[in-house]
Amino acid sequence: MSGPAGTIRLLVLDVDGVCTDGTVLLTASGDEVRSVHFHDLDAVARWRRRGLPVAIVSGEDTAAGRRVGERFAIADATWGAKDKLAGI
Repeated sequence: MSGPAGTIRLLVLDVDGVCTDGTVLLTASGDEVRSVHFHDLDAVARWRRRGLPVAIVSGEDTAAGRRVGERFAIADATWGAKDKLAGI
């Protein structure tokens, strides 16, 4: 891999606002629904296909966020990290 990305050894990202558009819809029952942006997730999948590691550090601990991590087999995840730098 050439260019600036060639120096990156680990991609660490959040789910909400990174792999989503930041919108949270509330259903009548109080459930939260987030919109996942598949272009971002496709980029993560391409990164992983190159054999490069991905981790999640999220300030929230939601079923939806965990589902995104599971879907892309991102096992290295820290949930509920309000101080994300400390979560790395």
